[in-house]
Formats: sequence, structure tokens, C-alpha cells
Amino acid sequence: MLALAATVQTTAMADGLANADFEAGEAGWDFSAAQGTARVSAEAAFAGWQGMRIESTVRTPDAQVTSARMPVEAGVAYRLSWQARVRVGLGTNVYLRFHDAAGKVLHSEEGRINNDKQGAWTPAHLNSIPPAGATTMEVVMQRPNWRPAEYAVDVDNFALVATPLVAAAPWPGTYKLRPDETARLTAADVPGPDGRIYPDFTWAGVPGGIPNLPVKKRLADMGVRDGDSIAALLEQTASEVAAAGGGVIELGAGTFYLDEPVMFFGDGVAIRGAGRDKTRLMFRYHVPYGEVRFFRLTADQQIDQGSVIEIHANPRDLVALELKVGGRSLSRKIRADHWGNTFTLRIGGGQALNLLGEGNHVFTAIAEYANGDRAQASMTLRIAKGQLGEPAPSQLGALNFVGRGSLPEKKPLVANGRRGDRTIRLALGHGLKSGDKISLVAPASERWRAIVGHTSHWQIQAQNLHEVVSVAGSEVTVNQPLRTEFLVEDGAHVTKFRAQSMGGVESLHLEQVVVPGQPPPGPRIGHTLWHAIDDLWTTGIHTENVWGFWMRDLTLRNVGRNSAYFLMSKHVEVRNCLFDEAIFKGGGGTGYVGFDRTWDSLMDGVETRGMRHAPNVQWNASGNVVRNSRFLGSDGQWHAGWTLENLYENNFIDARGDGGSYGHGLYASGPSSGVHGPQGPRNVVYNNDVVARKDCLHMLGGNEAWLILHNRLVTDQGRAVFAKEKSFDHVIAGNLFVLRRAQTPAIFLGVDSVGVELVDNTIYGALPPLVGFAGGLTTLALDRGNNAKADVPERLPDRPQPAVPSLYQWQLDHLSKIRAWQEAAPERARAAKSSL
Repeated sequence: MLALAATVQTTAMADGLANADFEAGEAGWDFSAAQGTARVSAEAAFAGWQGMRIESTVRTPDAQVTSARMPVEAGVAYRLSWQARVRVGLGTNVYLRFHDAAGKVLHSEEGRINNDKQGAWTPAHLNSIPPAGATTMEVVMQRPNWRPAEYAVDVDNFALVATPLVAAAPWPGTYKLRPDETARLTAADVPGPDGRIYPDFTWAGVPGGIPNLPVKKRLADMGVRDGDSIAALLEQTASEVAAAGGGVIELGAGTFYLDEPVMFFGDGVAIRGAGRDKTRLMFRYHVPYGEVRFFRLTADQQIDQGSVIEIHANPRDLVALELKVGGRSLSRKIRADHWGNTFTLRIGGGQALNLLGEGNHVFTAIAEYANGDRAQASMTLRIAKGQLGEPAPSQLGALNFVGRGSLPEKKPLVANGRRGDRTIRLALGHGLKSGDKISLVAPASERWRAIVGHTSHWQIQAQNLHEVVSVAGSEVTVNQPLRTEFLVEDGAHVTKFRAQSMGGVESLHLEQVVVPGQPPPGPRIGHTLWHAIDDLWTTGIHTENVWGFWMRDLTLRNVGRNSAYFLMSKHVEVRNCLFDEAIFKGGGGTGYVGFDRTWDSLMDGVETRGMRHAPNVQWNASGNVVRNSRFLGSDGQWHAGWTLENLYENNFIDARGDGGSYGHGLYASGPSSGVHGPQGPRNVVYNNDVVARKDCLHMLGGNEAWLILHNRLVTDQGRAVFAKEKSFDHVIAGNLFVLRRAQTPAIFLGVDSVGVELVDNTIYGALPPLVGFAGGLTTLALDRGNNAKADVPERLPDRPQPAVPSLYQWQLDHLSKIRAWQEAAPERARAAKSSL
């Protein structure tokens, strides 16, 4: 960062930040380092007469606006809040920067102004505790080097509030449990082999294991030969096999081409090759420059509320896509944050029905390019009521397994669903019956947002898919215990869920073909964070709204976006697969391997190369297990949206890659991650081997009762553990940390990180003190058997050897005892409570 301008003065503030709403123009702010990018403007006002506008069309590294310095109070935490909107391009960064008495910068707490998808005003905040020795602080708005050129951001209504530091948990803890706490244990808990209580991971994977389905069709019997294009035939054959009760479509050896994405809608269909070195599927779908097309639609086709209208265009330097009827724009997408290499736009059939009504309508698709070129096409479609149309995946892949998902009618809970419950109560007349699949949702209520510090756009607090096993009036019993709370006051509800079930892909190589003959890529485009080229931003294998799906013995190479992606899916199982590189690495939602809105799924024996975030869980994913896998060049992540009770076990993770890894070995987003939000409780990291550039474990907050056990974690220059805020009740035990650059403290935790147990860890490169807490008020709940060593050995010490090498396998081996214990848990809890 640039040095502060000499004109900045230290100013005492009786009531916080001066001119926080910019109503006094530039007073109290230093614009000298803004490089001409910032001004106070009436057009930038959120409230009152004026706000600040920050904009540029060229790269402006380190451009910044700085407040007057303010004195730092002892024993307080600061919360800086603001309102902002992103009008063009990406957002910018906001910092609270702390200085010592000599003016040296001690710490900069980072917050971000991110892009709301509609460009609306959005509240945001950051929390910070002054570091030891801080005497003054300032607010800084800065354009960091990694942010691209061409942006326009409005900021207004800053507020800086100080609150006394309190060493207390941010909310009452629920998940830190002991075997003797009978009254607290539920059917969602499992006593482990080491005297600890764990989540139940026995639900992970395809129920009953991957089935051995009979072969129903062979492409060779249908005249298919090496080198043929098979997309249409494969899709038609899958439909026939599903209609006949399911089975395997055997591809045979050879190289086959997919000239368009393949959709699988029926149940029980598996695609099987002759081996990943013998059967090659080459995905070469392409939209030529100058063409915009309606995807999977024909003239006069009927579109209902269960289907979509989707258009595709060539992505090279595409700046906008639009769908119109007459002169009316139904949807327009403009290149912005997380644009990626976008080539699609869609609207739902229900949206079209609401806007246009039933009947025939002429739709016009328009693609616009940076050089002024336009492509246009029109088609007449009939809009009707109903739910029978073809569903569509939200992230297009080469192979897509898609169910219909949730019906629109929400059935509210009339009694709270508690952790460990298997019975929920709905109003009479709910219409559910045994065998139905349901989606159970707890919305992100304002009550819950305030408690956990959630400011993300994500509207769901918790979710899972369940099967109804019995119904007795208003009581609906589901197949497994609830992992968390679903409260009436938060608006918890269920919807009926229509899943595709029991499909899979086995024993083949799937590769996206780079578009041949395209010109060399031009300069990197800021909005996309990569070069605009003709290759499509598509995934290898995509599942959505599925229940029971497997991938086994696959190589997925050179995919456009994600090797495999799972959305709104349950009981996925991925075994013995290689995910080798992605064409695109920048932007959001790219180069991930893991589970997104997916529950009780298993990844075992996977290797990834050159991804961004892998292994990765996000958006309420829970009950998932990732084990026995190698992740080369990517970081382990709990990336977004309150994930809980996931297990990473016996993996090798090397997070030092340059393909978008954050550089921390294990990273969890938090309240300060405005786009991603905080992460939830009781995630487990067991017996892994992790190598990082930065911190071994970096938790930004919302993390309750995580279990970090028996891992070897090595960092080139970071800490062993960092926890910022709302991160408490953790057990960190039996680990080996190697800090190649000595750190003090090696473990740094937030002021509310109460209840943390540090037991039997060995930490090389740790200078005293071993543990520090923001604010200096908090202490460890248990500090026993830890061995801190200042020196780092030349030879890397051996990994810890836990008595039970696999927590997941141990639970499977003791499944009958676990189920019996869980069945008796409610009665034990009632008896224990009555005796109190």
C-alpha cells in the first residue's frame, strides 16, 4: 500500500467517524491518493444529499481515500458499517487500519464492497479488535491491485461503533458434547472411539452402496463405431432404458463425440465405458461467433412453469444477453462480477407466464459484443400453465442428470424441528405420504442473521432432503434425524421434492475439447477475471435434484468450469476419479470440487490437479465425507453458506497452487465475507496431511465446536490456527504443526473464542506465547500436553497416527450399535432431564 499523505492529521473524535455521510463534502477525508477516482456526489447518495462515488476506466493500483485518524480506545471492539452499490464492474475494499504511536501500520482489517446482482444498495460491515500497541485508526477505501479496471462504486452512511470487549460465546453452544451429558445427546450424535461425540457420517454415499445394474443397451449393437457423434443417441437410449426400469448403457471402447450437452431425466440409468484408458467422450459443443440460439427449443413448443427458456451465444468478449417479447425486455444480463465466460441466459416458464400470460408469443434473443456486434434470433413459443415441461440444470454440463426439484407450495412447520428429531409437525391437510421426498428449509431470518453475523445474499439458514417413512395426522416421520434446528419463528417449512434417482457414470474419460482455430486470446477482461475466448464455461458432469448418484473410475479432463458439480443432491458417491485441470480458473464458481447444496454424500479416492477450491463444501452442505484423496494445488474450503457436520479425512491437500487457491491449507469464510457468509458448527478435520503458503487453518467466523484431530499441517509462512470472530468451543487435539517461518503466537483466536481445547499438539516454529487472543481477555478451556518447539527440523516429522485411522470406517463398522444407541437416545435424554 502507498504511504499515507503527509497532510493526514490525527484528530480526536468525540462521537466516532467525522463526516461519515459525506454531507460536509470532502471534510474529514483525504483524497490525495485517490488518483482522480473518487469524488463526493449527489448521485452517490444513499440518504441525505451526498455520497462518495469511486470510479475509473483504467487500472488504478492502490488508489485510496482515507479518513482522518481517530484515537483507539482500550478494551473495545469496533464495528464499521456502510451502505454501498456497485454500478459498473467489481466492487472495492474497505479497511480499518490501525497504527502505533510512531505511525507504523500494525493491522488492516479488510471488508469488501461486493456486487449485488441488481446493482442495489446493500448494507455491509466489518468487525475488528485493535491489535496490541495500536493508538490510532482510520477508515480506508482502497482499490487493491488484484481488482480489475473499469468500475463505478457508490458508498455512503458509514458508522463506526465501539462496544466493550466481552470474552463470551457469541451464542449458547449446542454442539460441544461429552458422552456423560445424557440429557443433551440426541439421535444425531455418535459416541466415538476416543470418548468424543461426533456427527453421524454413516448416511454418506449411495444407500446400500453403488449397485451393479444389468446392461440393457450396448452402443455397438446400435451400429455405433469409434469416432461417431453420440449425444442424441445417448440421450434417446437413456430415456428408453429408464422407461424399461433402468439399467446400464454400455459404450464400449473407442473415442466418441458429444456435440451438444446430454440430459438424463429418467431414473436408474448408468453410463458405463470399458475403462478410462479405453472409452473417451470428447465434449465439443460450440456456438459460432455471430450466432445466438434457443437451447433445446423448437418453434411453437409449449413452455410451462416446470421448464425454462434458455438462449446461448458465443462468449468471446460478450457484454450482454437479452430476451425480449416485442419491445419488452423480459431479462437482460450485463457483464459484471462473477460473469466468468458466460454464454447463457434463461427465464423460467413461470416467470414468462406471469409476465406475458398464456398463449403464443414471439421471443427474440439478442447477444451484444464489446466491439458493437450483435447477434439476434426469434422463435414463437406457447406459454401454458403446468409442471410437466423439461427441467434444466442451473449449471450446464456435458452430462447432466436432472430431476424436477421442489414444488412451489410451502408447507410450514407448526412445531419446532429440533436437532435429533425424526418427526416434524405440519398442519393437517399437508398431503404427504410415505415414500415422498421433501426439502426441509429454515430461512435465513433476521433473528438468525443478527446472531451469526450473516450479511450474504443467501436466504437459507439450513436445508436438507429427507424421505417420508410414515405419516400420522400432522406428524411426519422422516428417514434420518435432523442435524440442526428448524424453527417455526424462522419460517421453517417443507416442500415436496421430485428427485431423479439412482443414476451413475462409470469407467470412462470425459474431456472438453478446446475450440480449434480460434484466434489468440486478447487482454484479460476485468469482469471475467480471465481472457475472453470461444471455449464454453461448462462443467463435466452435473447433477441437480437427484437422490442417489455415483461416479466411479473416471477421468474428467480440461473441463470449462467444474469437473463435477452437485446441486440439490442427496447420497452422491464419487470413487476413484481423476479431475485434471479446468480451462477457466478465475471468477466465482469455477475450479471447485466438492458439494454445493448437497447432503450425506461421499468422495473417496479422488485426485484433483489445478483446481481452485478442493475439497470444498458450500451453501448448507452437511453430512458429507471427503476421504482418502489428493488435492494438488487447491485449498480445502468451507466456502460459503453455513455448512455443518462435514468430514475431511485422510486427505493430502497442497494449497500452494497458483490457480486461484487462497493459499491457506484449510479456509472457512465468515461474517466479514459479505458474499459467502459464515460457516456453521461441528465440521471435522481428521487425520489429514496439509501443506500451505499461509495459515494452516484460517477461520473467519461462525464456527462452533469444530473438531481438528490428528492432522499434520505445514505452512511456509503462516500461523497454525487463526480464528477471527464467532468461533468457539473447538477441540484441537493430537495435531502436528510445522511453521517454517516462526510465528508468535502460532495460534491466534478471537475474543469470543471461548471453550477452545488445545490438547497433545506438537508445534514446530512456535515462539512464545503459543496462543494469543484478540483483546487479551480470553483463555483456553483446556491446555494440556502441548509441545511447542522454536526450531523447525530439516526432515519433516512423521504424521500423527491416531488409534483409529478412519472415523468414517469406524462408524460403518459399528453401525448396528450406533443405530441402537440412537434409537434409545430420546428416552435416555428424557430420563436424564426428569432426574435433574
